[in-house]
Amino acid sequence: MELANICNATIAKGIAVQKDSYGGYGVYIVDPGALVGCNDPKLGGDKIELLRVSSVFNVKNLMEAMNALEGEYAEDGQRAADMFKSIIGSSIEELSAVSETCLLVYFMMVIYLMGEQGYAVPMKISRYIDTVLLGTTVNNASNCIESMLIHYEHVALFHELDNNLQKLHKTLISKMPSKKNYSIELLRQIYSATVSRVLEIPQELHEENYMDNYVVTPSLVPILDYVNHGDKTSRNAYYDVDRRKGDIILYLDLTVVNPGKLKPNTEVLITYKDIEDSLAMITKYGFDPANYTTTGTKIFSCTFDKMYLSTNKFDNEIDIRNFYQWFSINPSLQFVLNSENEWLINDSLAEFERLLVPFATSSQRNEHYWIYSDGDDARKRFMEYFDIDEVEDEDEAWAQLETQFKWFESSENDLMPFPPCVWTVKSKFLKEKEATGYELEKVIQNKLENSRALYNETTNQFQAYLENYLDYRIDVLQEYSPEDTENENAVSQLIARELSVLLKIRDRINNNKSIFLNSEDKKYAKLPLLPTKNVERPPWLSEGDDDFDQD
Repeated sequence: MELANICNATIAKGIAVQKDSYGGYGVYIVDPGALVGCNDPKLGGDKIELLRVSSVFNVKNLMEAMNALEGEYAEDGQRAADMFKSIIGSSIEELSAVSETCLLVYFMMVIYLMGEQGYAVPMKISRYIDTVLLGTTVNNASNCIESMLIHYEHVALFHELDNNLQKLHKTLISKMPSKKNYSIELLRQIYSATVSRVLEIPQELHEENYMDNYVVTPSLVPILDYVNHGDKTSRNAYYDVDRRKGDIILYLDLTVVNPGKLKPNTEVLITYKDIEDSLAMITKYGFDPANYTTTGTKIFSCTFDKMYLSTNKFDNEIDIRNFYQWFSINPSLQFVLNSENEWLINDSLAEFERLLVPFATSSQRNEHYWIYSDGDDARKRFMEYFDIDEVEDEDEAWAQLETQFKWFESSENDLMPFPPCVWTVKSKFLKEKEATGYELEKVIQNKLENSRALYNETTNQFQAYLENYLDYRIDVLQEYSPEDTENENAVSQLIARELSVLLKIRDRINNNKSIFLNSEDKKYAKLPLLPTKNVERPPWLSEGDDDFDQD
């Protein structure tokens, strides 16, 4: 294929890129017989080279390729190299906080637009953009972000994605030499194609000690980026780096497959990670593989609807949304698919125990219960905490502080940049009659860890609250009609996945089955959490000010 020639890729006989079952493309073994006997004893005899790629695109080598134009195209090359340096150099400050993958998207956009404006750009990069990044339709979250924010407004991940897209677009418009209003749809296309294809490639820092000195770099690897992801039971290949040449190589793994027994058109599949994150898959690729049982781990995370948490108070008194804000508790649940193909709540996470804290209220109301107070008691505690009891105008200092924390309470931000002085607890666990702040949370957490009776009572109260939430959320999801998001696959896939998981959890509750993983396997305590939402800026910060401190 033309792209292989342009990008210096070598493809083994019997291998081809073809349409896959999800509407995209994959790499297939169309003629297994062509691979029989191709294993090289010098490589250990347990693998066959299917693909070798010399041209890899990442931030570093895109910069190098554009700088190299100075010596390749005389004046045109110098002009293009200077323009690229100018655009990127002036963009660094605006893009200092974005990920390296976002920078890769930005570099690709700049190179593409420079080519459109008549600047000399490297042919292989230009062809890759035209053929792959612009020629691949990926119905992932970035291509339907408006609909995703309508249906999942409460999920911080999609606000973060939207903010990244807006930041890249705004920077692009302001830095390109032609002040055209470049379409954000073009950016979304390149963004969606890039994030769905990017691979984490290890890069050597010091040749003499490679294993201890390398970084993982988000990279686009032509042809290899057509290879799809499989679980541990279907994976039959893996990629590696040729340390001597720097090439990326795709190997057929002969420890798991025998090419002589493969059927024609067997798909080549690699495993990216041991953790299969349904939400991440839908966000990046626009689809979620079916349930399966593997030696890996499949998870699904969802964020509570914060309006529900605020309007449906626990015990008719505790505003769960407000409580989670003040204690900076991530308002998300993580579900794990166990070996019996059942979705269960991951209660091994430290953050899950923090979710339980507001529910650690005795039903008898005589042992311990939470109290919210933003009046004189809160004022006293704030003044003591900030040591501002000797200011000239204490009333004015308190008024300013109260205005600020009230603004945060009503904002969409999940984290509060103040100590939780408005929340106190009356408890027989404490020597004092009343305590407050993060120390208070630690006391309750310690009691939860060391009192099985209290833990059971707390989880029961949490489950009762969750059961009502499930009824509410399932009703919302079941009102969804696919026509609402026609051709926006990521939205419909995410709704279907969340609905499926929540229905299974509710069924377990109705059948008096445990909904908790209750595993002693330490790997479950380290699974990744969803990000928290912190996108609104306080009105007392001007546009040029640094973001407020959330620590």
